Amino acid sequence: MSSEREMEVYRQFTTTQEKYDYFLMSVAGAAIAFTVHRTSGMSLNWSMVLLGIAVILWATSFLAGCRRRNYIGSNLFANFNLLRVQGGEHKVTGTNLIAIEAASQGILDAMENNSNRALFWANIQLYSLIIGALFFVAWHVVSMIPEEIKATMP
Repeated sequence: MSSEREMEVYRQFTTTQEKYDYFLMSVAGAAIAFTVHRTSGMSLNWSMVLLGIAVILWATSFLAGCRRRNYIGSNLFANFNLLRVQGGEHKVTGTNLIAIEAASQGILDAMENNSNRALFWANIQLYSLIIGALFFVAWHVVSMIPEEIKATMP
């Protein structure tokens, strides 16, 4: 059984992880809102393709954060059921040792898959946010180029 100190560290870790996920999601949402505000009243031009890519990447980041949180929630539920199965309290397995072993292994396999998927979505969340910011900066630089110079560019 885990000590109270271990449980407290685990709680702090999960709380910090959750706050980080929601922070990245809020940055992505704020970036989209800022872009809409910044471009309000502007006419469309080809440089806005860069901006459109940035917005798509930020939306991807937000959705990836949602997917990650879903996988983490699924793992918490699976962990809850694993504890019930291993404690002989689950209604399907009861105290049958063979059923407990099989169910425990199935739940652990599912939890590993959920963890891998959560990590995948965490990477998508972070990198799409960063790449979106790079596209925004590129759009900003291109939009600052004077029209006379743009006309001479291929």
